[in-house]
Amino acid sequence: DIIPWDDDVDLGMLREDYEALLKLWAARPLPGLTLQHHGSERGYPFAYAKLRIDGTLVHERTFAGTGFHQGIGLDIFPFDALPRSALLRRFQHWALLAINVFVMSYSREVTRNSGKPLLNALRRIALRIRPVLPIQALIDLREWVSNPRGIARSRERACFEMWGIRFSRRTWVPEDWLVPTRAVPFGDGEVPVPGEAEAYLKVSFGDYEALPPEARRHPLHITAAEFGRPVAL
Repeated sequence: DIIPWDDDVDLGMLREDYEALLKLWAARPLPGLTLQHHGSERGYPFAYAKLRIDGTLVHERTFAGTGFHQGIGLDIFPFDALPRSALLRRFQHWALLAINVFVMSYSREVTRNSGKPLLNALRRIALRIRPVLPIQALIDLREWVSNPRGIARSRERACFEMWGIRFSRRTWVPEDWLVPTRAVPFGDGEVPVPGEAEAYLKVSFGDYEALPPEARRHPLHITAAEFGRPVAL
């Protein structure tokens, strides 16, 4: 069911399906909705897509004032096949960390968001020099580093951005844990979840059935939402 204090919905897709979705949406968009991703709005900082409802607004502290579409939506994350080489995996990890210092320093609030003072300091420096940086080129480079062509791949997948690059090991799982999916009850219907959902949840959350302390049972991202006028779909 829906966790009462949660405030967002995440969908995961294998990278090849994710890219097929972006192409299909470009050819056949649905009215009243916007699929927001690195190619739809120049400078859009996230390495995943957001499906937004037009005419609505969510208040997110770190995203306020950026000028990007801020409608109510859900996040769609690509799961990338990891390089077979351990050395290339290490290079990929550090390269994504370095690129993201600049790309993800997109607002003043972001520079206060980490519990690591050094990282916040680096983000403040990056925010100051960001206007003269080729941000779109860095975003394109990040896409390539996440999914490099022409190298041997393993049967393991990772979602680099669901937890952030530093914590991406929480999504590092065998591909056959993810697909084929299986249907489970959710609210009044059914949704597809990873075929080995329990194993995946244990890697991501540890004891995933244990409730967090009461002090942590609050929304993490959104402070308010404006639903606007109903949109006929």
